[in-house]
Amino acid sequence: MAFAAEGGGFLFQAPALDGMSEEEAFSALADYLQPRIEQARRGELSTKSVGDIRREAREQAGQ
Repeated sequence: MAFAAEGGGFLFQAPALDGMSEEEAFSALADYLQPRIEQARRGELSTKSVGDIRREAREQAGQ
């Protein structure tokens, strides 16, 4: 699952968990989230609402 973000990137690109054991899925999610947790701890947070992000993504997609 991916959501578009400002600058043409992605807000997030979650790892596919299909076919993984519970332990493998947990590990994949922990690896995926770790950089984002570190960003939050450094205070690198967005002040945009979900609606703002959605609206910007639609505008970038030409919708």
